[in-house]
Amino acid sequence: MKNETYDAWRAGNKNVITVMPTGAGKTKLMASIFHDNSEPQIAIAHRQELVGQISCAMAGEGIHHNIIAPEPVIRFCIKQHIKKFGRNFHHPRSQTHVAGVDTLLSPKRRDSLQQLFNSMRLWTIDEAHHVLPKNKWGRAVDLFQWKDFQGNVKRPIGLGVTATPRRADNQPLGAKFGGVFHHMILGPTPRALINMEYLTDYRIFAPPASIARAALKISETTGEFTESSVREASHKSPIVGDMVEQYLKIAKGKRAIAFVVDVETAKEVAARFCGAGVPAEAVSGDTDDGIRQDAVERFEQGKTLVLVNVGLFGEGFDVPAVEVVIDGAPTESFSNFAQRFGRMLRLFDGKLFGIYIDHVGNVIRHGLPDAPRHWTLDVDYRGSRKRDLDEGIIPVRACIKCFRAYEAVTKTCPYCGHVDVPAPGARLSPDMVDGDLFEFAPELLARLRGEIDRRDYEQTGRPSSAVEVVIQRNHNARFEALQQLRDSMNYWAGVQIYGLGRPESEAYRRFYHKFGLDTLTAQTLSGPEMISLTEKIRVDMI
Repeated sequence: MKNETYDAWRAGNKNVITVMPTGAGKTKLMASIFHDNSEPQIAIAHRQELVGQISCAMAGEGIHHNIIAPEPVIRFCIKQHIKKFGRNFHHPRSQTHVAGVDTLLSPKRRDSLQQLFNSMRLWTIDEAHHVLPKNKWGRAVDLFQWKDFQGNVKRPIGLGVTATPRRADNQPLGAKFGGVFHHMILGPTPRALINMEYLTDYRIFAPPASIARAALKISETTGEFTESSVREASHKSPIVGDMVEQYLKIAKGKRAIAFVVDVETAKEVAARFCGAGVPAEAVSGDTDDGIRQDAVERFEQGKTLVLVNVGLFGEGFDVPAVEVVIDGAPTESFSNFAQRFGRMLRLFDGKLFGIYIDHVGNVIRHGLPDAPRHWTLDVDYRGSRKRDLDEGIIPVRACIKCFRAYEAVTKTCPYCGHVDVPAPGARLSPDMVDGDLFEFAPELLARLRGEIDRRDYEQTGRPSSAVEVVIQRNHNARFEALQQLRDSMNYWAGVQIYGLGRPESEAYRRFYHKFGLDTLTAQTLSGPEMISLTEKIRVDMI
């Protein structure tokens, strides 16, 4: 990843964004690049916990650095250096800096930091999906500029790192569409890191949702649920008792991070856990930094088993001892969901797998976090009302018997063997049976096959008028497109069934979720639509 970043800079790409899953070593990458560089450079974090984490990463590389933060944060970082490395790596006169974004933008510090801003030649930002030109992260990046001898404004090179380079509000990150970044580098996928044993595997439990997502309102500006609707729904729900009950059933005795919607709920959840004999604490952005850090240390030591938080630990919370994530905060953002999920995937002695307990339908909404996704800077998503999932992500269902979550490519739960049999009325619609032709009602099959049969032939007669010439030409063009589509679908199905050993029913379902329609409906499309689908199928097989 570092070599590709250097290549991108050499090719003239000023600001580079690298995509690396949670636990892949994003801060390690930044620290390693800083170790190579002797010019003024700065790492920007958006919370004080992350300032400390990046500072420790720099110390781990043996890099002396200046910490631009409030005095309590600096003292905490020094304490961590000494605790982990036996010495202090904070040096106020270093060319390398670690800073919180709010500290950089503070009007009180602007004059004292101006010389530093003018000297900067490299900046990095963790969780770079936050960076937009006009928000505070973009304004922080814009601080770093200087003029050459001819009076031309110059800017340093930049590096953003993130696990999820897509925003819930669909605002573009790419400079092509007004964003900050000029080039994207894709790292290994989460599943690849799990398979290589750099991350632990996981188990997902999705009991019936405590909060009904249908009652929640989505902000048109952020693409996320409004805080007021989430708070109201949470307070009316049984979420507090459900979180404690399911933890005791599924993960009793394991260290867990719990996500809730507000401070009131966090305190109530922590109290309920304590009442059940499970040591728990509640923390939020309103909690004093020192108290918050002490709570995290008790959690690391195992004195606290459940740490209930409000908007704190979704990003950059690097505590490998986390075994369980309890999600009680619905989100429309795949980024938020994936970041929370990633808290439990880091390796730790004795941890066989992470456990994700979903009380709000996030995994049903977003799909498995390690499913392959197509990240790019070359698409402008603005104005799109589509789900923020990539096309082709297989939806997830939860077993009504064991609550385990799995991809909806089979009607049989792979964990307990329960068979999900659709009701007769549900079989009249392809979406209710995930495109599985074995489950289609006879009347649905007859209707679709009738639509195909009416067009499934080539017109060879001699047209008697100009109008008939056009009709025949269009009909035969569609017939040719149909033959090409069938060839592509047959080849794709052959790979699934004979190459990968999947049952035919599963192949039908995978096709439906991959391409958005079942194989029979696909054959009733117009000619141009079939040509477009054929191309998608061919690309998928490359």
